[in-house]
Amino acid sequence: MIRVGAGVLALPRIGALDRRRVDVALAALLDHTGRGRVVRVVLDLTGAAVDDAEVAAGVLRIVRVLRLQSVAAALSGVRPPLARAIVGAGVDLSEVPCHQTLEHALAKR
Repeated sequence: MIRVGAGVLALPRIGALDRRRVDVALAALLDHTGRGRVVRVVLDLTGAAVDDAEVAAGVLRIVRVLRLQSVAAALSGVRPPLARAIVGAGVDLSEVPCHQTLEHALAKR
């Protein structure tokens, strides 16, 4: 987890992303957001190896939990295999800002 601005965290994911790693990421995020002063989190999936519908749903679960904490979430670096898994699983990300890169996500406020 990287603080990239006032109240903004980036969570870069690298390597295989399975259910266990999604749960670890969620626990770490809740620890940080529970302390307050976090208003936005960018989940950077550029380096994540994901092509599983269950993991795609796990990413959405993270976004929903953050929303319940009044923390805006955005995704960056969604690669084609993950995009296919999200669409194939019927996961609705219509309310989640998606950006090509972390740089693009951080440029948007």
